[in-house]
Amino acid sequence: MRELLLAVGVVALVVGAAMWRMRRSFDPPAARAVLDPAVRRLVTGAARDGAVRIAVREPGDAADGVRLIVSPVNTDEPRVYEEDGALRVYGPPTAATLAAVLLAIRDETGVVPHAHFAWAEDSLARRMLRHLFTGVGETAPVTREVLRRAEPDPARRPVVHLG
Repeated sequence: MRELLLAVGVVALVVGAAMWRMRRSFDPPAARAVLDPAVRRLVTGAARDGAVRIAVREPGDAADGVRLIVSPVNTDEPRVYEEDGALRVYGPPTAATLAAVLLAIRDETGVVPHAHFAWAEDSLARRMLRHLFTGVGETAPVTREVLRRAEPDPARRPVVHLG
């Protein structure tokens, strides 16, 4: 009987943590991203064509547009710097961090940015479980949902592409 109660308690803890994680995953960004002056120049230059295209990639991946790379750091306020022509975000590797950066770019340039994400090669179930337990993975759809909740006007909302 004691083992059964322990097992039920562990299952309840895991389910509760998973539900909390899922709910928190879609929260709008709490802090606004801070853009370095070099980043402001980079995105303002990109906005001169009327469009800011952001390629969200892993370090070393080739991409068209301005590359955005997240370097995991535990902080409440994501900071964005220009490094080798790419945007380097120092903050938690979450959809809320990416949404905060995209909203900051929109506010800085007046142009709605388009973020292009690469399609992950591993299985959907694996990505969902990884996102559920670590907050990493399934970044594109979760970023889109965070942006939808943070910016109710679709005309002002940064666009997320997955492909």
